[in-house]
Amino acid sequence: MQVKLTSCFALNTVITVLLAVLPLYIQDETTAYYSVLMLSVVYGTSYAVLQATLYGTAGPNAGLTNKLNLGIGASGFMINAVRMIFLAAVTNLDIEAQMFFYGSGLFLLVCTVLSFRFVSDY
Repeated sequence: MQVKLTSCFALNTVITVLLAVLPLYIQDETTAYYSVLMLSVVYGTSYAVLQATLYGTAGPNAGLTNKLNLGIGASGFMINAVRMIFLAAVTNLDIEAQMFFYGSGLFLLVCTVLSFRFVSDY
């Protein structure tokens, strides 16, 4: 379980940063589009494995399932709040998008470290 969680978080961290950086460095619009599309498919697959791992662990226990759902709801609320703050505070949408993706990548990096640290003790 630790390997699945940590590797999914690590892969999602790398893909999140690549989604922000790749279109900046690929000159051809079509190539950039298909690169981002391919990365999104890999990200979605990784996210599905992550969810299956989490629900496979929490599913048999009602208390863990409730805590997992609370965590998912809280993270969705927080990321939307951060996105609204960025939209209100930064007038340049390109810079705002870069800040948002890099911040998301940093958050996923923290999740990777915490997953490695605490799941190994579980």
